Amino acid sequence: MTTECAVRLSPKTEYRSAALAEARKPILRIRDYAAIGQFCRFFNDRAMPEGKICGFVLKSDAYGFGLAETAKVMRENGAQLFFTSDIWEAIAIRETLQDQTPIYTLHGFDAEQAALYHEHAISPVINTLDELAAYNASARQSGKTGQAALQIDSGMNRCGLSAGDAATLTEEEGFGDHVDIRFYMTHLHSVQLQSDCQAESVTQINAFFEAVSNLPPRPVSITATHGTLYIDHNPRMRLPQAIQRIGIGAFGDIPGHAIPFQVMARIVSVRSVLHGQSIGYDATFTARRDMKVAVLDIGYGDGYPSQLSNSGACVDIAGHQAPVIGKVSMNLTCVDVTRIPDSVLAGTRYAEIVGPSVPLHTLAARADLTPENILISLSRQNRRVHDLNIT
Repeated sequence: MTTECAVRLSPKTEYRSAALAEARKPILRIRDYAAIGQFCRFFNDRAMPEGKICGFVLKSDAYGFGLAETAKVMRENGAQLFFTSDIWEAIAIRETLQDQTPIYTLHGFDAEQAALYHEHAISPVINTLDELAAYNASARQSGKTGQAALQIDSGMNRCGLSAGDAATLTEEEGFGDHVDIRFYMTHLHSVQLQSDCQAESVTQINAFFEAVSNLPPRPVSITATHGTLYIDHNPRMRLPQAIQRIGIGAFGDIPGHAIPFQVMARIVSVRSVLHGQSIGYDATFTARRDMKVAVLDIGYGDGYPSQLSNSGACVDIAGHQAPVIGKVSMNLTCVDVTRIPDSVLAGTRYAEIVGPSVPLHTLAARADLTPENILISLSRQNRRVHDLNIT
């Protein structure tokens, strides 16, 4: 498989493809932004008939897809609200979009950067009473009323006001004279909301609604991607939420849809290994027969998890599955290509690490990691990775 011919490039990336072919970069990272736009519309179309808004979560450089590029594509496809981890991600989106799309920082209000929230019209998700007081004071000093969301901890014990703290805000003025709370939110233990987690999730949901019952009426936001999809198919779990938080789903983590992301690694060499010989660090794999082994120019230093060592995980080489054998090392991974014809190996330069033939969920299950973990690890910036954008 010759990857340079397998994708259609935008004019802006054609020169990079030529340089790539010349330099023979070992890792290709291919992102399909048009598909991200389609996923964005998928969730917007589901939410609008019910009068809901989808807030798209762009953490960790938009799950490795690139913050600025992703925000722009999503905005062009109807995104009305964004969530980031911190103020710096939020500012990057604001400077890219150059509009007043609401942006909320999930990790609260950073008082040391107070002026930036007001300068760039960024809204924090308030997680403590101290944050609320500090944000109110900074808004008063700026002469503006600051918008914010209020998070309630319903049992995850990570972020948000306790029920006791929420009870102190029973009066409207409890938010502060310069803070406009736009909605209440919480986070559930299980993003999947499958049957084995239903009881715990219902307990959290009930705790959340009890905590906000004495607060001034506001819209609420409870579920993330998979919770939203699960609730849509379970009328008993329907919630009166107005804002749905969509994270990994905007990048294709939806049943029946492929993630618009592909990683290819160069085949460094193909070698013969005799019966009884070991492969890789610590000799964790011993050949039970004479075999052929391909060495790939990717490892945990490039984001390919070491947990995939001897896990049964496979890469795809020209339509043939090749299991990972031995330990994944820093920049090299060995795979069994014994069953792949020599003529195929001779004409193939790259192995697919994740993509249409190596589903992200399959890889995640083999590594006992979340799909997000794999996606972000393989997407991260480093000098060995070269980006190609499919138009």
